[in-house]
Amino acid sequence: MKGRGCEFCQSTRSIQSNIAEFLDDKGATPHATEVIDFPSNDGFHIKIDIAVEWRVNADKVAEVFTRLGNIKEIETKVTLPNTRSIARVEGSKYNAKDFIQGEARERFERVFFADLQRVCADKGVEILRGMVRKIQVPEEIAQPIRDAEIANQELLRNQQEKLRADSAAEKMEAETRINQRKQQIEAETAKKVAETQAQQRLAVAEVNLQTAKKEAEATLTLGKAEADVIFFKKEAEAKGVQVMTVAFGGGDSLARYEFAKGVAANTSFVWLPANEGTFWGGTLDDLQKWLVKHQRTPQAEPKPSQAGMK
Repeated sequence: MKGRGCEFCQSTRSIQSNIAEFLDDKGATPHATEVIDFPSNDGFHIKIDIAVEWRVNADKVAEVFTRLGNIKEIETKVTLPNTRSIARVEGSKYNAKDFIQGEARERFERVFFADLQRVCADKGVEILRGMVRKIQVPEEIAQPIRDAEIANQELLRNQQEKLRADSAAEKMEAETRINQRKQQIEAETAKKVAETQAQQRLAVAEVNLQTAKKEAEATLTLGKAEADVIFFKKEAEAKGVQVMTVAFGGGDSLARYEFAKGVAANTSFVWLPANEGTFWGGTLDDLQKWLVKHQRTPQAEPKPSQAGMK
């Protein structure tokens, strides 16, 4: 009892998880045991490699070690036999092909793990993980299933390729329609722009035409007015000459006057002999003024006196 008590004390001080493995090659790891095998529901021989992680429930350590012994004994009495038994019972419910197809295999693993946890928990052992690492199915059933699965995957790939091709074709068709619609819109827009520009040019041409007409009318009006001004000016000048001619008593007198006026306008100095009232120089206008000033009126002849007449 003393030795067993020391082993119990040591186990209670160090409780950790342990791995129990069921392998086809049990010599692969130190603690491995034989692979789990069983007949399937349809009579095929199935082998399963399983790894189970477990530990003693911390609240039941004293009870479990007192009742079952050390760690190795607990694994031999609880973990290994319950794992093998539950896997065989649950696995025999499935056909061989179910262990190849994903959905059935996942269901088997889920139910197996839940049942193992429940059974071992009643014995003070916690199942942390239960991993089905490999399922071996007879080749005569596995090969057709694999071939069918490969064919199915190939079919799925072909369908996906077709979908991608159809999608690409639809995308190209859609892009073609979009480009056609874009070109149509651009053509319609260009047509509208051209029509608008043509209308604008026509409007500008009409405005320019109206402006040209008004400018022509204004030019004619201005030309007539200028002609009228020239006519009236010439008419006034002619009337002025006529009045001057009458005033001078005839055309010859007016001509001499105009001649003298022209000469006076172009002559700056005139020299005359020095005598009484000498005019030294100046314009002809000054000369005329000087002549008028010194003009001698003819002396009236003396009337015969009364005495002479007598």
